[in-house]
Amino acid sequence: PTQVLGSVMALSTKLTGIVTDDVDPKRIGRNMLANTGTVLMKALEARHRLEESGHGHMFCDVTFKEICDDPMDVVRRIYKHFQRQLSEEAERAMRSFIDTHKRFKHGKPLYDLQQTFGVTKEDTALGPFVAYRERFFTPETGTAASNKEGKQKSS
Repeated sequence: PTQVLGSVMALSTKLTGIVTDDVDPKRIGRNMLANTGTVLMKALEARHRLEESGHGHMFCDVTFKEICDDPMDVVRRIYKHFQRQLSEEAERAMRSFIDTHKRFKHGKPLYDLQQTFGVTKEDTALGPFVAYRERFFTPETGTAASNKEGKQKSS
């Protein structure tokens, strides 16, 4: 979640700058951390309820790393999971998009989570972030646990 938080905080900071000159990245960082924690906890609770009621099939988990490594494999897994047919035309369009929108095409982000937004790794190791990591990450690798069926490690 740390990478995503930094990205969302940077985007929020830029968007805030559109409507005001009073942009405080550290205030945005604190607010985003709190809001993300709340939303994350609610999402985990809702997912748990859906799984407990027999609707776990509604989810197809993928990792950010998998998307970066092989986005078309991820797309095919998602289509398969939801029993959908990926047309050749759709696959061609997706491949074209992937080929023309490379990650870091415009350079890597130039912010430091702690310096820019006042958020430390310790901040993202508390509360709802613990539950998220326990559910989706393996301690051995520090990465999300998934398999080719698109299922994450269960808690």
